[in-house]
Amino acid sequence: MYKRDDRITALLQQELAELLRSVKDPGISGFVTLTGVALSADRKRASAYISVFGDEREKESTLKALQRAAEFLRYQLKGRLQMRVIPFLDFKADETAERAQRIEEILGHLETEKDSPGGEPPPKPQRPKRPKIK
Repeated sequence: MYKRDDRITALLQQELAELLRSVKDPGISGFVTLTGVALSADRKRASAYISVFGDEREKESTLKALQRAAEFLRYQLKGRLQMRVIPFLDFKADETAERAQRIEEILGHLETEKDSPGGEPPPKPQRPKRPKIK
């Protein structure tokens, strides 16, 4: 990625975060945070990753509402940014926190198995034997 792409991505993230506070849609529920923006190689599309504090239903309704507001937000960005082409916006759920939590659960489970009294770690799986070729 070039330095210009980095600057554009940072600028898009900053302006989009400000604009998200102004979106008034009943579908947006929970606490919404813009966690990142990824720009396509041709700079015509931008994926905005959002995190929603709430249950699964609230996350889905918020994503749908933001997709509906994408053209409005793009139009607002056009007035704020001095760019020839404003990228089309695509909102996606940022699942980094859920993945990190799942990894912590797995590691905690493995640690518990290792430290259990009388329990030895499971034996290493053996490789299947290859058939002899004649």
